[in-house]
Amino acid sequence: MADSQHITLESLSKVYPVNQGRDLVALRDIDLKVSWGEFVAIIGPSGCGKSTLLRLVGGLLKPSAGRVLVNGREPEQAQRGKEVGFVFQDPALLPWRTVYSNVRLALEVNRNHRQTRDPNELLEFVGLAPFSGYYPHQLSGGMQQRVALARALVFDPPLLLMDEPFGALDEITRASMRYELLRIWQATKKTVLFVTHSIAEAITLADRVVVMSSRPGEIRGVVPVDLPRPRTEAMEGEHEFQEYAARLREMLRE
Repeated sequence: MADSQHITLESLSKVYPVNQGRDLVALRDIDLKVSWGEFVAIIGPSGCGKSTLLRLVGGLLKPSAGRVLVNGREPEQAQRGKEVGFVFQDPALLPWRTVYSNVRLALEVNRNHRQTRDPNELLEFVGLAPFSGYYPHQLSGGMQQRVALARALVFDPPLLLMDEPFGALDEITRASMRYELLRIWQATKKTVLFVTHSIAEAITLADRVVVMSSRPGEIRGVVPVDLPRPRTEAMEGEHEFQEYAARLREMLRE
């Protein structure tokens, strides 16, 4: 039976030991609950622990204090069950494999997993079916990230963890990719935790925006985004959108 919350963070802290017995406190006393199918963006200054938070939720790191639950279980269990998909800033595609075989790679490594999606279907879904035989160097940055997203969806995970996936793209491509991601999210209703440095990106995508403080990272506030969906590029010029942007900028300055 599914837990009432998809993600639960309780008094979560992460401390890294450094030289001479000094500790680096990356995150401190994080409390957050994320509902099933919710899109939550995380913004904050560089070095505030946003990526660390994502890795704790994904089971790639262990907390120093507090706990993380994904569907009521330890993140490592969710990861082993292929219930979590990761998309990072670097798409990390294998250059000697085609687009199709990059998406298929996870299926080759995990042949016994029962719940999978057809790579060809996924490439059609992300708009890359005509490029299935291409190699990564033949693709634009935005297209490479679509391949990475298709790869993350191959086990049909209910949770996507996205760490600055559009951070390396030019502004025009980045703007188009946020609306492509919205289309995919609206079609799949995955739960998404999305780390970004872009306030506009956070407002466009998210149901709620989590604002973090400088290190040690703490949650400064959580802002619900009550803009109607489906969201469009025209909304970015509207007064209500700009009010959200001003509010988030002010919170980041505090």
